[in-house]
Amino acid sequence: MQFVQPGGFNSVSPLDAGGDDTQDSDANPAMSLMTAQVTLASGDNNTTLDAGFYNTAALGDFVWHDQNANGVQDGTEPGISGVTVNLKNAAGTVIDSTTTNGL
Repeated sequence: MQFVQPGGFNSVSPLDAGGDDTQDSDANPAMSLMTAQVTLASGDNNTTLDAGFYNTAALGDFVWHDQNANGVQDGTEPGISGVTVNLKNAAGTVIDSTTTNGL
């Protein structure tokens, strides 16, 4: 079976995660989202071949010098480079980090 990835989505990884084959993703991105081959006889029903897809999320897009301290990014206020921005999970652990470039 081959799944077609919907626009704006990413395929999940790893495959076969968890302990329930009816609720994991079997579509292998390295194999054009193909699953393992199965043979079904007349009347058979295999509900274990699934595909998981997700949308990425984005937070913010700019760190700026609020020159007039009004809390609004005005068109003439410049970006600030070299600011480290950490993404943390609910436990407070940093799971990703980036540094601004001022643009």
